[in-house]
Amino acid sequence: MSALAIPLRNLSVRIPAARIVLVVLVVVPLVFGGWLLLRDSSLVNVRQVEIVGLSGYYDHAARAALTDEALLMTTMHPDSDRLVSTLGQYVDVADLRVDSDFPHGLKISVDVRRAVATTRVGGRRVALAADGLVLATARDANLLPRFGLDSGTITDGQVSGSYQLAILQVLGAAPDVFGRRVKSARYGARGLTLVLNDGPILIFGDAKNAANKWKAAVAVLASPSTHGARYVDVRIAERPAVGGLGAAPVTVKPVPPTPQVAAVQQPAPSAAAGAPGAIAPIQAAPQQAPVNAQPQSGAVPVTP
Repeated sequence: MSALAIPLRNLSVRIPAARIVLVVLVVVPLVFGGWLLLRDSSLVNVRQVEIVGLSGYYDHAARAALTDEALLMTTMHPDSDRLVSTLGQYVDVADLRVDSDFPHGLKISVDVRRAVATTRVGGRRVALAADGLVLATARDANLLPRFGLDSGTITDGQVSGSYQLAILQVLGAAPDVFGRRVKSARYGARGLTLVLNDGPILIFGDAKNAANKWKAAVAVLASPSTHGARYVDVRIAERPAVGGLGAAPVTVKPVPPTPQVAAVQQPAPSAAAGAPGAIAPIQAAPQQAPVNAQPQSGAVPVTP
């Protein structure tokens, strides 16, 4: 007796629609409820927090607050809005991104909009970011260098002068401790130079490779042997030169001539913290001179 062969394509299973609806109503809530329980459970709570973008000396309190807030979350349910709100009490947040490293790690990348100088616009003092953006508000603005600008160098809330932008770029690359020590900045015979409060002149030449130039300057200033130096030349970051210690300085290749540019000025010291100081004048940049030549400069009033 031979077996009866039935083609599978001829078989059909009919499931009542009511049963399908019942399965959906039962299974979906169970799955969704289980996911909700898991995402907020201790099985995935945050135990390690990595923060990128808050490495400054003055960011200690912000890092601590952000870490404490993140440790209250889970890797399956990080709350970016809460993190931004917490961090916003300490710095101006331009952007914040959260990446979970399951099951217990959380990486928080922060883009902070930092003010590096202040200037006067329309009769009021505003802050300037390193990219030239005019900021409505800024924390600790009274500690920042004052930037003397005329009305033609700001367009649609943005600094447009290339040499003014170069100064802001260098200020933005400064370690935050040194950024607050800048007394003035200008272009002269040796290009862009900064003067520190209770410190030497820093000769940058231009804004290229600003971060490495700052690293070289900080390394030189940290050495006891350079105490009392009159200037530190970091136009070539790999070969910084120190002058004013009695020995012949190391000379480097001069920078090209630079045109007239506005100066940055730190508020004058006062017994009251944050007392305003005078706006620095525009410094007329002389023609290129050898490294050891004495720079010449002229000045015209600036409209604050």
